Amino acid sequence: MTGYQRSESMADLIPKFIKYFNTDSKSIPFIQISLRSAKEIYLEGGHSTLKLNERWFNLRYDHRREIIPGGDGYYRSKPYKT
Repeated sequence: MTGYQRSESMADLIPKFIKYFNTDSKSIPFIQISLRSAKEIYLEGGHSTLKLNERWFNLRYDHRREIIPGGDGYYRSKPYKT
């Protein structure tokens, strides 16, 4: 749906999306899972373990790009020159 890797079926994911979508801020909270980097392990020591970060996927339009309707039903955007 957003380019993020899914671990659940769409039938389970869509109700969660609707439940957690904040209509005021136009954002969705999610947990980002990654491994510690090699540099971090080298500098601080330790093992390759999971890192969990709470992040927000922001859908609010910030008026930095011009919206262009496409002929195929999709919209495109391009940055403003100024």
